Amino acid sequence: TNLSNSPIGQDPGVTAHISGKQLAKLMEELLDLNRFELVKDNIRIAELMETEQLKQSAQQLVMERNMPDNANAMVPAPQGPGQTGPV
Repeated sequence: TNLSNSPIGQDPGVTAHISGKQLAKLMEELLDLNRFELVKDNIRIAELMETEQLKQSAQQLVMERNMPDNANAMVPAPQGPGQTGPV
C-alpha cells in the first residue's frame, strides 16, 4: 500500500503502533475477500510449521530409502577370541 511504502509507513515510531492483524482485516474487508478466509490469527506460523513438518517427513523418508536393506550389513560381526576375520 502507499502508506506502508511511504516514509511515515517505514518509521519504526509509527509502525510500533499499527496492528498488522487489523491491517490484514482491513484489506480483507476493503477488497471483499472475507469468503476466502485469508485472515486468521497466526496462520502464517501454523502454515510454516505444517510445511516444516512435511519437509522433515520427506527428508526422513529419503534417508530411509537410501539405507541398505540390511542396516546390520554395514556393521562388522563381532570376533571371538583367536579369530582374525572372515575366512
